[in-house]
Amino acid sequence: MRKLIILIALFCFSVILANSQDEKPKMIQAKISLKPSEVVEKNYFEQFFTKEITVLNRGGELLVIKSITGSCKCATATILNSTIEPMTFGKIMLNVNLSALDTDHYIVEYVIESNASNSPTSLKVTFDNRKADSLKNEK
Repeated sequence: MRKLIILIALFCFSVILANSQDEKPKMIQAKISLKPSEVVEKNYFEQFFTKEITVLNRGGELLVIKSITGSCKCATATILNSTIEPMTFGKIMLNVNLSALDTDHYIVEYVIESNASNSPTSLKVTFDNRKADSLKNEK
């Protein structure tokens, strides 16, 4: 009887051990972190603005950037690294034609679509309104 109980206990233990080895560790989904998280440009004296932004994948899975859209026709962006490994950096390039900026607040917002848990992610670029006014007056 004692041998039977030990045999059943060993069998149950081996079944539990086999099931636990089949489970894959859960990966933390990709997560975007932007550096800088917001851009404020004061006294900017050029017609065209370009800024390189660092993208960190803070998750455990591959980050795939699908698109970046600007809030106005004057804003474009280039994805320099569309896939970013976990805990590594990639880059995106933002471009704004300030003479075509048609807003009273001089703010451009970019929306980044990706497979990240915090997608869509937005990035705001704010310009000093005095410079934008002077660019419009140059036209």
